[in-house]
Amino acid sequence: MRTLRALWTNLRDSGLEPGSVPPVALERIRVVNTATLSIIGIGVLAVLQYAWMGLVAMVLVVAGAQLLGVLNVVVLRQTRDPALAGHAATTLLFVVLLASNVVSGGFYDPNFGWFYVLPLLGAVLNGSRGGWLWTLVVLGTTLGFWGARELGLGPVDRVPAEQHAVQSLFNRLSAVGAVAAVAAAFVAANRRTQEELRRSAVSAQRKASEDGLTGLPNRAAFRQSLRRSLASARRRGAGVGLLFIDLDGFKRINDSLGHAVGDQLLREVAARFEAELRDSDLFAVSRLGGDEFTVLLDDVADASGSVRVAERLLAVLTLPMLLAGREIVVRASIGVAQYPADGEDATALLRAADHAMYHAKRQHRGWARWDAASMESADRTSLQLEGGLRRALQRNEMTVVYQPIVSAAGELTGFEALLRWASPELGPVAPDVFIPLAEETGLIVPIGQWVLEQSLALLRELPSGLRIAVNISPQQLQRPGFLERVSASIASAGVSPDELELEITQRAIVGEEGPAGRALSELAALGVSLALDDFGTGFSSLSYLRRFPIDRVKIDRSFVADIEGELDARGLASAVVALARELNLGVVAEGVETPGQRAFLTRLGCDELQGWLLGRPMPSAQALVLALEAQRKRGSRDNASMAVTKRSAINS
Repeated sequence: MRTLRALWTNLRDSGLEPGSVPPVALERIRVVNTATLSIIGIGVLAVLQYAWMGLVAMVLVVAGAQLLGVLNVVVLRQTRDPALAGHAATTLLFVVLLASNVVSGGFYDPNFGWFYVLPLLGAVLNGSRGGWLWTLVVLGTTLGFWGARELGLGPVDRVPAEQHAVQSLFNRLSAVGAVAAVAAAFVAANRRTQEELRRSAVSAQRKASEDGLTGLPNRAAFRQSLRRSLASARRRGAGVGLLFIDLDGFKRINDSLGHAVGDQLLREVAARFEAELRDSDLFAVSRLGGDEFTVLLDDVADASGSVRVAERLLAVLTLPMLLAGREIVVRASIGVAQYPADGEDATALLRAADHAMYHAKRQHRGWARWDAASMESADRTSLQLEGGLRRALQRNEMTVVYQPIVSAAGELTGFEALLRWASPELGPVAPDVFIPLAEETGLIVPIGQWVLEQSLALLRELPSGLRIAVNISPQQLQRPGFLERVSASIASAGVSPDELELEITQRAIVGEEGPAGRALSELAALGVSLALDDFGTGFSSLSYLRRFPIDRVKIDRSFVADIEGELDARGLASAVVALARELNLGVVAEGVETPGQRAFLTRLGCDELQGWLLGRPMPSAQALVLALEAQRKRGSRDNASMAVTKRSAINS
């Protein structure tokens, strides 16, 4: 039974799967095939009947008509044109009826009554035009038979008189059966069409309010939810919190690893947000587009509740994601706004949250609470800083200072180049203020190149054996031609590449396998050493150490600051040094400010130390004097050592 049902479905649907053609077209194909197969079935019964009656000519005519019906089913399967097949099915029935009436003499009422099925079938299969067309054909054929009979030209009735009753019963049942089958197919098709249209409308409505990538509500649905929440809160005198979330560095991940990985990351972020907030029904996570998300918090009395949610969402992003075989840590900036304090309508509240998010991104602090007065003041200061920063190089307001790096034994091994800015209008501006702004505006690229050239100029004057470490921003590293610019600067300065060290951060190489990764490998091949700065503050450091040609790691000053008083800090520092030893990497500890820190790090096995205890940042002239003095002392020790060696040799 199941096999027969599957065969019938396959024949009726012309082998088409639902969705392969528009629903209306599929239903028309189903009706046409049902009509054609019904006529074929009736024809088979007619062939059997006429064979029993001994009407060979009738058998041949009807059998030929059945072959045409089968051909119609086959052609419809290929062309998928229900209009053409519908005309063919109606024509097929017309041929069968015409042959039957010719054989029976055209005077037998039940046979002739079959003709009146044609207009109904034509209307069902081909619309009102088909119905009117076949009405005219039936009337014309009727008049033709009537005229032929009146003129004595009518065909001879070949059906035996005693079998007229049997044929009458067969014709009546066949007519009723054909009309019933086609009508049932037509009604079923209409029902399925209506159901499909209803599902399509529901699906279209869902798609209109759903983000296709993550399944979250989209921008339009979010705005509707926000307006409803505010209207409800206004009636009840309640509060509403709004979080505006933007992923940090998403474009770089998307560009370096591909859009498929970027889409996977967005789905993972959406899933983490929903999972974190699933314990409450008073929230709604939405994706506005790109890497922007929002969280709407109903019945939040004050901003402290929204801030707690923001901190929870930032925490769930700290665990690394495994994407395309790589561990990636995603960070975000979240703006927090509260109704009614920060905005009394949807537009104002969304603007406040968006503004707070950008403030959080500039301050690198994860989240920021909207505060009109302080943020407007911060914006004015930021604009003033940006304007001054654009003119700083031309006005010679920037300088490079150099902090000594010493070995565990206390000998000078090099300097780290540090940028300083003294603005005539703003006074000295801290690096942690103007460097993020330079990165945000793209000014870090020309500034970074200038710092490199200044450092190479000093390196040319330093005694051999010392190196200068220069910090490289992510934007510099990712710009095309970075390798060529560094190589040209080294050649122009006339220094050895192995005397230059470039310091990069984990943020600069997250997911990098493209131009930036190739540039690092080619710089290492050139002889330039590479150091990973702020090591230990991220989750993916191990994969970077395996993937890139790193020579040294620098222990972050946050670890060093607490090693005298906190066991955890000591343990972390010990783990970093042990890991570096296993990977044959040098270790530099930053931020050494006390003798206790120095003693502990030396016992731990750090190769080099850096910090105010060992030398404060100094101008290039002072750094050169310090280097020459260190060379003189080293030379004196070497001479003394040689003299001792000679005396020992003479005495022996």
